[in-house]
Amino acid sequence: MQDPMAFTIAHPGLTPTLVALVNRAYSSRPEDAGWVGDRTFRAGDRTDAAEIAAMLADPAIVVLVGSLGGVTTSCVALTRRADSAHLGSFAVDPDRQSSGIGRRTMAAAESHVGQRWGLDRIDIHVMEHHGALVEWYRRLGYVETGERKPFTDGTGAVIATLVGMSKVLEPVS
Repeated sequence: MQDPMAFTIAHPGLTPTLVALVNRAYSSRPEDAGWVGDRTFRAGDRTDAAEIAAMLADPAIVVLVGSLGGVTTSCVALTRRADSAHLGSFAVDPDRQSSGIGRRTMAAAESHVGQRWGLDRIDIHVMEHHGALVEWYRRLGYVETGERKPFTDGTGAVIATLVGMSKVLEPVS
């Protein structure tokens, strides 16, 4: 039996925790050996306090935070749109990846979108070169939309291609 995860909506006091979690999950450092990191093409941090604070201040965005035993283990940002939600900044503590936390976090995100927002679709963008991650989303029921868009660094140089994926959620009863 899995330990129960608690999910809460992030608040500004969690900014340092979220910055550390996201940067560690997407780290380019070999000692942070997660399976979806940016280490293959990008150096440095993925996010900073200003970016997280802006997300938390945006009324269209909810950041769900997952924890086990009071320890933050995951997060995901959901942006409410007119007819769907966009999922981003999905991160799982690298020491806890491949333990089911990602699936549980995605289930909480999908539940939030369907039950609280009444929406029936989630859209995501996944880096094309992360084939294992694209496959993981497929196993969760996400399908490629055919959309491709560039992912750029701070200078505007294209460093990766993002693949659009979408999932139609089960109707809320």
